[in-house]
Amino acid sequence: MDKQTEFIFALTVAEQRGFLPFIVYVHAYHETGGFVHPIGNNFFGLKPPTQIKPPREGWTGTKVLRTTHETIKGTSVKLDDYFCDFATAADCIQFYCFQITRLFPFAYANRQDPTKYFDGLFSGNLKFATDLNYLPTIKKLYTHLLAEEPEKILGILKNEKAT
Repeated sequence: MDKQTEFIFALTVAEQRGFLPFIVYVHAYHETGGFVHPIGNNFFGLKPPTQIKPPREGWTGTKVLRTTHETIKGTSVKLDDYFCDFATAADCIQFYCFQITRLFPFAYANRQDPTKYFDGLFSGNLKFATDLNYLPTIKKLYTHLLAEEPEKILGILKNEKAT
């Protein structure tokens, strides 16, 4: 099973926590470049507690060092950084939902509304990403994928259930 298919099946974790699964799918799609470059089973670029303030509570797993791009004072910088290393896509989604609930209350409160949800990842002091174009890009991606991806997702689910 490829990473995208594994992720699609794991979306039940987000749905059980009240998240609109397609919002979570789009977010992971964006972070992984269309599921081409996930960091193991980390589909959201989540970093371990020592890297983020306030600390990301609940993380007791391993970490992996990868090269990433961050925007620092308006300049894109390439650097090595640590990321959470999850055993499964479901574990990643569970931790993602936990962190959204804890760190991004506006996004969590609007987890059924794509526009407000993505806005919520950038409201308040803590921002989900450093890229200044992240928010307009992910909103545009949501609109694009809404027109393209649902049939693909349903096809994956249908084919897997048939086998």
